[in-house]
Amino acid sequence: MDKKKSHESSNNPEKAMSIQGSSKEVIFSRHVCESEFEIKGFLEQINLAQILEKKQVSKVYIKPNFMPYIHPEAIIYTNPVLLRLLCEFLESWGYKPAIIEANMFYNVYFPKHTVENISKRLGIADFAKVINLSKDERVRYVFDGKDFEIPKMLDDSSQYFLINVPHLNVHPIFTFTGAIKNIYGCYPEADKLKQFHMENGIQRSIIAIHHFIRPDYTIMDAIKAQDRIHDFLKEKERGYYYPYGYLFASTNPLCIDLLILKLLGKKEDRVFKSLEEIYQTTYTVMMEYPASLRDFKTSGRLRKFIFENITEIPYSESKYLREGMRRVLMEYVHNKKYLYDQAIFRDGSQ
Repeated sequence: MDKKKSHESSNNPEKAMSIQGSSKEVIFSRHVCESEFEIKGFLEQINLAQILEKKQVSKVYIKPNFMPYIHPEAIIYTNPVLLRLLCEFLESWGYKPAIIEANMFYNVYFPKHTVENISKRLGIADFAKVINLSKDERVRYVFDGKDFEIPKMLDDSSQYFLINVPHLNVHPIFTFTGAIKNIYGCYPEADKLKQFHMENGIQRSIIAIHHFIRPDYTIMDAIKAQDRIHDFLKEKERGYYYPYGYLFASTNPLCIDLLILKLLGKKEDRVFKSLEEIYQTTYTVMMEYPASLRDFKTSGRLRKFIFENITEIPYSESKYLREGMRRVLMEYVHNKKYLYDQAIFRDGSQ
């Protein structure tokens, strides 16, 4: 669909309801380790069922983060056990959830690195219907003078319930990726590095997506949080993670990220402040107050960059990113020692 729309946050009062009133948002927090029994207990105690019932829709979509998958030991994807248990709960309540993801930049270079193949590799396709957002028809919006496209199936939020299930990861640009950035993965364009980092601006792109698509509920997977900046091509560094062991849940993704920032001992940045017109920022923690994340390693070669000083990545850093990407991809293609998943990362014709 090539229908261009101008989008302003005030145009949709229904989506802005979360900022009205003075009551605090509730964040459910619990230490679950990796226990399937404790994960079930957490899902039983949160208020997801009540929120679902209030919206009265039949379509339920789950947006995890599994497309950065490189190797099972590089834990940079949402826990498949959590996704399976969540689907089981939803099915027991009479819903038929679908898991949604879009292709990412790996797909530009490796045609077999697709939502379909990665979901099979992680076992997600065994228990849920998986939809590739990159294959859906698109609707165009204009935000802050730039064109953006979103999947048509997510254009009318009154017709579905969106559960955001991010995985807590360190990131070379954003300090960490969490609830807010996970919705950025709904953009259907595979070459996100080119379109959103280089052309539209990553800061603008993340703010824009929350004007187009807003999750109804968020469950943060911080059971095994990927910390530090690693070279996943080195076998000895594949399995590094921070064994935090927590799950968080709320109707408000911004509040979860603000809590993570507080636990990290870091200040709120401009992207989060720009989203205050959409999401309320005061919250209270229920069940169990989480432990500090001060030991979570967020340093890396690009550690000086956080949301607030990236409107466009400076040319020198863009060149660095492009060169780093080229080296990583070339090693995947040409060096068999580092080919973890040849069936996915190598085109059969090569």
